Amino acid sequence: MFSSNTSSEVSSAQEVSDDELVARIATGDRGALALLYERYSSLIFTVAMEITFEKHTAEEVLQDAFVRIWKHAASFDAKRSAFSTWALSITRNLCLDRLRAKKRRPTFDVDINETDHVATEGAEAIIGQAAIGDTRKLVSYAVHQLEPEERRCIELSYFGGLSQSEISRKLNQPLGTVKGRIRRSLLKLRETLASYEF
Repeated sequence: MFSSNTSSEVSSAQEVSDDELVARIATGDRGALALLYERYSSLIFTVAMEITFEKHTAEEVLQDAFVRIWKHAASFDAKRSAFSTWALSITRNLCLDRLRAKKRRPTFDVDINETDHVATEGAEAIIGQAAIGDTRKLVSYAVHQLEPEERRCIELSYFGGLSQSEISRKLNQPLGTVKGRIRRSLLKLRETLASYEF
């Protein structure tokens, strides 16, 4: 999707933070966008696959997500959320827009009213419904490896459609705690998925 980086860009890519890359994107730096694409395209694609169950739609969402990141980089506020949280929020919204247009519901529709069982049954539902396709199996495995508190936040956010503030109220946990759990979860998911090509 993006042009390849020079060897110096590749060698220094690990040293540049996501926040710095977004700031560079806001100034029109396409190389910074390419680096973020390398870091997050697999995660964004697999989340889109989990929500839509359609490879073609997930590919469109991936492309549209990075177009939106490019256009709205200046509006990103690192004090409010991590880049990964912002990017996956964009991804989720794009997926839900497409599902609404097709009058479909998200693939993993966690019952957010069953507060006592969301953490365990939600993970089991994801694993049970992910029987078809290596991508879904991998994402299900990765989600299941999270700590229970982290998994519950991810399920409520990305499969249940709640905002971080809503999760904070639902779980009666400080907003900072919820944000921290989601951030750690996304980093763990990214690490798990990083070595796979989709």
